[in-house]
Amino acid sequence: PAEGEPHADPPSTIKMPALDFGSDVELCRRQTLRLCMTNHSAIRAEYHLSIKMFNALCVPPSLAIPDANAEQHRLLSDKHEPTSTFSSKAGRDHTVQKIYANEDKAVLAANDGVAFLVIPPDGTLEPWASVIVDVVCFNNMPGMYRSELLCNIQGLAPTSTSLKVKVAGNPVHLASNTVGMVLKKSGSGSLDACAARLSFGHALVGTEKVRKIIKVVNDGPIDSRVSWHVKAKRAADADVVQAAISILSPPVGRSAPGARSEADGGSEPQLVSLSIKPHPDLTK
Repeated sequence: PAEGEPHADPPSTIKMPALDFGSDVELCRRQTLRLCMTNHSAIRAEYHLSIKMFNALCVPPSLAIPDANAEQHRLLSDKHEPTSTFSSKAGRDHTVQKIYANEDKAVLAANDGVAFLVIPPDGTLEPWASVIVDVVCFNNMPGMYRSELLCNIQGLAPTSTSLKVKVAGNPVHLASNTVGMVLKKSGSGSLDACAARLSFGHALVGTEKVRKIIKVVNDGPIDSRVSWHVKAKRAADADVVQAAISILSPPVGRSAPGARSEADGGSEPQLVSLSIKPHPDLTK
């Protein structure tokens, strides 16, 4: 400070930035933010990070830190095999999501709807060095969630930063592998169950009834009651068939069978063709 100005004491706590995972996070999808901690001194310090609320109950195998000593002595590994069942990118992505879904069930076993995990939670800040820490958010229920990331660094006062996330989506949905179910994609690229259509194919009149099995999936932590209502999408007075009438002209020089001339006091009858066909689109 300049001469004559009071000397200001350094702050007792470190101001950490808030970690916002977003206001439209997709349901049942992991989100990761990275926090960089830098040591601006020549003193080594130990640190410990923890979650105040909604702490993850376990570390999923896919996020576990491998043992460096074990990896050095291992020449061959089958770590890639669970995620490489399919050769295509779409198949591999599908397999990875199934593995993540099974892991997230254990992480979210507290049924809070959300869980936060710090990787790694402990470590050492070397002099003039930085450490990158991942904060992972798991969820299975829509809503707004807030928590705090607690930071304890050796030789400094404890500090914290806020964590917040807003999850959007519906935990109850139709299984995408239902036979005959056609799911359309929403604007975000995910499947929209609200725009699903169950196709029964082409059935002949008088044939046996067609059965379809619908699988409903509940990814949420609480029970859901599902009620089904079947209603006609078409109006009650909508056309079921299409009818067309056309008048056929008899060959030149011949009269229609049973025709009467104008001298007989009657008009000449006409040949009429009537065609009745099923409506091409019974969904309108």
